[in-house]
Amino acid sequence: RKFYLALIAGISPKSKDNIWSYGGGIGTMLKLNNRSDLNIEALHRHVNIGSYSNYRQEWVQMGVYWNIHLNKRFELTLGPSYNALFMDSAVPQFAENRAAIFPSFIKTTTHGNGRFVADTWVGGSVGLKIRM
Repeated sequence: RKFYLALIAGISPKSKDNIWSYGGGIGTMLKLNNRSDLNIEALHRHVNIGSYSNYRQEWVQMGVYWNIHLNKRFELTLGPSYNALFMDSAVPQFAENRAAIFPSFIKTTTHGNGRFVADTWVGGSVGLKIRM
């Protein structure tokens, strides 16, 4: 509970080429009471579109999540997150990849200093955790 490692993978089959990612992170869990606790996490994912890409498309996410224990095996989790996606603007398909990754409803703030661009946004998560 005091410190944990997370391995993560995901896929979004919304475009002509699947967007998929893998990565990991660290976190801590603070017990609030017998029915809930709070997670604080920092995660990193490498984002790919279609096949594996060795250029920079790195998603960093920091979040605080409230976990509600439904029973001994299942928890409902929800909370806000701050996100940043770092991309290499010199890659020929940069504009196409950026448009594929961000749906139109996500409003980002863009920062850049030449070759690398960072898009940041506030998001959130809702999920179901299963204890093994």
